Amino acid sequence: MKRKKSGSQKRISDMNKRVFYAPRSSHSLNLVNDATMSFKYAVSMFSTVKSLYDFFSSSIRCWDALKKYLPNKSLKPLSDTRWESRIDALTPLRFQIGGVYDALVQISEEIDGMTIHEAMSLVNQMKNYTFLTSLVIWYDILLHISVVSNTLQTTDINVPETVEMLEKTKAYFEMCRTEETFVSSLMDSKELAKELELEDLMLPQLKNAPSDSLDTKCRNLAAILQDHESSDIDALELREELKVLSTLLKPGIGPKETLKFIGRHNFCPNVNIALRILLTLPVTAVSGERSFSKLKLIKTYLQSTMSQTRLNDPATILIEHELAEDLNYTDRVKEFAQAKARKVQFV
Repeated sequence: MKRKKSGSQKRISDMNKRVFYAPRSSHSLNLVNDATMSFKYAVSMFSTVKSLYDFFSSSIRCWDALKKYLPNKSLKPLSDTRWESRIDALTPLRFQIGGVYDALVQISEEIDGMTIHEAMSLVNQMKNYTFLTSLVIWYDILLHISVVSNTLQTTDINVPETVEMLEKTKAYFEMCRTEETFVSSLMDSKELAKELELEDLMLPQLKNAPSDSLDTKCRNLAAILQDHESSDIDALELREELKVLSTLLKPGIGPKETLKFIGRHNFCPNVNIALRILLTLPVTAVSGERSFSKLKLIKTYLQSTMSQTRLNDPATILIEHELAEDLNYTDRVKEFAQAKARKVQFV
């Protein structure tokens, strides 16, 4: 509600001087669209992203070639009004740019005509360090803004939490202007360049630059949780989500509180999976051993013919005995009797 001199805000304040004006801060983030159009490198990068989507979506054959290399993700269109569409459009390229590149190469080899020229033109636009670095930088910026925007739109957030989050967001963007952050973005773009078979880039050396141990740990965790081609988490996405969380959470917050924060605002899926695995890992094997020892009370030598399926049910009841004690057995017996009744009730 704007226009404090002659609009609705003015009329309401005249009726009640104690009314507070609450700005639509989350809607103000739509200015991101205007910001992206004020930098020539950003304009060029988003133009290439839009051209990639237009090229693949213009033909079923091209789209099928893309899905062959990106089975779990697909390119998204850009919107002039919905700023969050930009982070959706950049995500597949940020983490699956090699698959998009391979799809373009395959199309250029199999399809004739103008399609070859368009595919090779897009390949040349992608194989550029300016494009790759812009992709990395804008993905980090938009990801952080997306998390903050979704948090500001929740119903349970209050003013002190909002102020603290916006202050951390401001500090994050100030950190993005440092030389260390820029060199880190160049290193990420260098990793993307390897997938495109691009020539190596000589990066400037920083004094006392720490090694990227976070990247190594994320890759190690993803390797542990990988089974053939399937993996529970994506190492690169996990790293970026952790960087965003580190700027939003208070120092010293534990994994349980972090998981509740993520679940309440519904973002950072890779961190969510990693924390759930961490919090459900048993510290010792004592509980498991107790469960197996209790099986001896269920399956005795007098009940040796009990099948595995039947054994699982009383074992589950024994393990979840706290829930079993709260059950209303009368209602459960009635439900069981009605389910097993042979008579059909017509009325």
